Amino acid sequence: MNFLNFFTKNYSTLYVSRPLINHGDVHAWAISQGFKTTSSDMHTTIAYSQIPVKWSKFTPETNTLRIPATGARIEQFGEAFVLTFVSPELQNRWGQFINKGCHWDHPSYHPHVTISYHQPSQDINNMKPFNGLLIFGPEKFAPLNMSWKDKAKNSEY
Repeated sequence: MNFLNFFTKNYSTLYVSRPLINHGDVHAWAISQGFKTTSSDMHTTIAYSQIPVKWSKFTPETNTLRIPATGARIEQFGEAFVLTFVSPELQNRWGQFINKGCHWDHPSYHPHVTISYHQPSQDINNMKPFNGLLIFGPEKFAPLNMSWKDKAKNSEY
């Protein structure tokens, strides 16, 4: 079955993300703040639905999204160290997925980029905020990969 038939006719789990185009800027900042490694796949997740949905309900956004990250800071989400930021655009897009049947496993949506799964050398509360621009590429749609965490933990540079 080709991708177009899958996309338009089938129900499946759904994972939607946007790759961080200027990951080098964030990598350099993270290293300067005490991280020894950073994720080799920096992105922001918009939808993560373990409940199957009909993909044809959604049209992938193909634009580049530029977000001023003034004051973006590191937080710890479970084992991950993430760069959190504010984005009404991503918040609204997440709401579109929820309104059309996607399920979300968390009580709310917080835009972020995973920086690392390894403890930095300094306390995250003492890190300088990332004040650069975050530039995200077009949305990527895929079925969920339930082994994503193992891959992410082992793919840092």
